[in-house]
Amino acid sequence: MTDERPISLVTGAAGGLGRVISGALMRDGHRLVALDVAERPLAELTSNLTSQGYDPSDVMTVLADLRDETAIAAAVAAVGERWGRLDHVVHNAGIEPPHKASSVTVEIWDETFAINTRAGALLVKHTAPFWEAQQGGTFIAIGSRTWLSGSSTGAYGASKAALVGLMRSIAVELGPIGVRANVVAPGFVRSPLNASKGDSAYVEEYAREFSDLAPLRRLIEPIDVAEAVAFLVSPGARNITGDVINVAGGMHIPPTVRWPKTRRHGLTDR
Repeated sequence: MTDERPISLVTGAAGGLGRVISGALMRDGHRLVALDVAERPLAELTSNLTSQGYDPSDVMTVLADLRDETAIAAAVAAVGERWGRLDHVVHNAGIEPPHKASSVTVEIWDETFAINTRAGALLVKHTAPFWEAQQGGTFIAIGSRTWLSGSSTGAYGASKAALVGLMRSIAVELGPIGVRANVVAPGFVRSPLNASKGDSAYVEEYAREFSDLAPLRRLIEPIDVAEAVAFLVSPGARNITGDVINVAGGMHIPPTVRWPKTRRHGLTDR
């Protein structure tokens, strides 16, 4: 009997956000291809999923450096050899080296785009033959609200904005064979990546400022992002493509200048 459960590949699967996305997909009955550059965290991810009652045979771990197209091609080929298909790709891996636009180096710019953006394009390139044969598939890129707001690290913000253009291009090109491509753009998330940006007091101060400014007055949790991904790979999202789901608590909305409560009747915005 053919196993019809979907197969989903998650990049950066062993990271803080990747682990939660991987767990949400397995919860929904997916078989998981966990791709990461770190071997020990991958083993820990498998152990954690097994402890939750998931069958370890439903988890395939792949060690790969997303800067290397040969490694990406080999990873996708290995999935084909094991399971013969690949339904969904979630490009979650990303880096944000500290820098300023006024002093960014070519090395920082190129590495940021290589992992955050170019790897997504190469994953599509090497997965497309599966989607052609299957007449369908989905690609989800984990972006950032900085695609709208800009970022204090220019290469990072630019790479996330570029993901939006890439996904819309993929949606147009591969839509006729049933492929959907979307971006999930989180706001500030409590994650190892964000925790590395300063000492705990500094990070907590930023988190408080974010939640104070957000219309919903709360931070984004990894599970919020994971649930958006789970929805986008589900049949319920079958007509959503080329779109951006902003999981940002409303922080992607431009600030509004409100009229004072004591304003006189008849004043209008000009």
